[in-house]
Amino acid sequence: HYTFNFVTQHFIKNAHQTSARYSKDQSEFKECGFQEEIFENQFVFVKEASVKIGMKFLEKITIKQNNTDLVIGEIQNMFIEPSRLEKDGFVNLENTLMNSGLDTYYVPEKIGKLSYAKPNSEPQFLIS
Repeated sequence: HYTFNFVTQHFIKNAHQTSARYSKDQSEFKECGFQEEIFENQFVFVKEASVKIGMKFLEKITIKQNNTDLVIGEIQNMFIEPSRLEKDGFVNLENTLMNSGLDTYYVPEKIGKLSYAKPNSEPQFLIS
């Protein structure tokens, strides 16, 4: 099993530090200043995360062209802070830390929500 944990920009340095290669006897959580949150004795989440996704490992595919691995998993559980859920079920990820590459970070900003796309119909901005 493995997890995806979404933290806010407040934790940028902590989150970046998780990319360091720690020895097996070191706690990545302790070294990076995060707290562990264990669920069903299978999933170890970052307690400070506002969105937590627990995954079941299914398969690893090696891509020969660039010697990388593609990991295939199945979502087993998901926890979302209630403040991130909008009335229509949309998950608002504003101020959630995102990264590109190994060392560059961003926070998403909601710029609008559009109507369902249909042929021969121009999308309209929805009030949200």
